[in-house]
Amino acid sequence: MLPDSSMNIEVQKDFFFNKSVELIYESTVGEMKRIVEVNDTSFILTNQADNFKYSQTFFQKDDGAYLVKTEQNVNIFLIFSKHAIITYTEPVIQLPNPLKVGDTWQWTGLQLKEDDSTQVTMTGHAISEEVLQLPAGEFNTLKVEIVSEDVDGAKTIFTQWLVEGIGSVKMNVRMEGHGLIQIAMSILGYDEVISELKEIKYLE
Repeated sequence: MLPDSSMNIEVQKDFFFNKSVELIYESTVGEMKRIVEVNDTSFILTNQADNFKYSQTFFQKDDGAYLVKTEQNVNIFLIFSKHAIITYTEPVIQLPNPLKVGDTWQWTGLQLKEDDSTQVTMTGHAISEEVLQLPAGEFNTLKVEIVSEDVDGAKTIFTQWLVEGIGSVKMNVRMEGHGLIQIAMSILGYDEVISELKEIKYLE
């Protein structure tokens, strides 16, 4: 059971960026895997299924994890293929350190994609502690939601359930809007993707 007091999770390298594990998920898009690549200055977190690949590059500071680049690949056989690289005018706080229930944070700035810039606001909230029963087992988690919305109306709601030493054991990604990526994901039925941890592979 969860402790009576609120979780106070420190976003350490082995929490959000654990290179020692490969996570395998059952999802609404089929099997998906998450891997982490680490170098001296950054961490690349990649989610991959048959028809899409989604990578984010972060760096770690004392006060949290910061996003610096997002790369998306969507492929619909003989119908549609889209590759997008998004960068930001300044690093985007994704998970503060430490992190506990009730914490909120926000970032507003410009995202850069294909020589265009768009103002975007990202708002995060550590919502609650939850015990989840998943295919990989039972986990005490911290539920965190990050909402990203740009001035053109594109919106992504990313909810994840975090566990220290593992990372996300469950994810729910919902996309709204009329951009090419949103349309492609909707065609695939990926405008809402729910993923639950099925297996943990220890690499070291």
